[in-house]
Amino acid sequence: FFFNDTATTEIYTQAFVGSVRCVQETGFMPSSTIWNWNADTGQREILAQAIKAGVKYKEAFSNSPPYWMTISKCASGHKDGRLNNLPDANINLFSNYLIEVCSHFKEHWGITFDSLDPFNEPVSDWWKAGNTQEGCRIDVPQQKKILTSLQELKAKKKLDSMIFSVPDTNSLGETLTVWNKEYDEETKAKVGRINPHSYSGQERYDLEAAAREGNKKLWMSEYCCGDELHSHSSIRAFSYTHLTLPTK
Repeated sequence: FFFNDTATTEIYTQAFVGSVRCVQETGFMPSSTIWNWNADTGQREILAQAIKAGVKYKEAFSNSPPYWMTISKCASGHKDGRLNNLPDANINLFSNYLIEVCSHFKEHWGITFDSLDPFNEPVSDWWKAGNTQEGCRIDVPQQKKILTSLQELKAKKKLDSMIFSVPDTNSLGETLTVWNKEYDEETKAKVGRINPHSYSGQERYDLEAAAREGNKKLWMSEYCCGDELHSHSSIRAFSYTHLTLPTK
């Protein structure tokens, strides 16, 4: 889970819905014919406790499709990080997985996600098979196809209040480029919120202007404390957030 701050100082929480922790973790769907709703009990408990503690907004996001859906059969990426790891033939399968998980949370556990982010730094080229962090290259043409599939499936599952938040790219500049130059109006219409990461870039005001122009919400879904604190194995970066992020 990641607790993220917004300009309005609301507290957000995110729950993984893709392959997590291990590059061959199967998540809630270990194969095309099996669902395992006992998976990720620890994360679900954290989510439940966060809601109990007052978390208002809940976002589900995916780092990678389950490994068995991918080309490399590895949830850390294609062997060539410049290539998509999800075959187009599995777009609907992946989209159905995401929507089915969100629907199950609502119908069986009483948790309705406010938003679904189906990508994580999707245009980056460092997601490679054999790495230790899950991730998946999903270029813009494939992003458009996934969003179309998600939109159709969402309507069938009566998840009308859940919006899609994208593109979740690594830098502010990448987000601005994808949104302004690579997403067409049809794609933008399917998006409820623009999600950037801010590991680099100074285009905050430009992104704000783009969001206002498109009448979209804007949320920085990941940020960097600086090189010294940007460590995935250290708790220092997390403990530092109490100095920088309002909590009320």
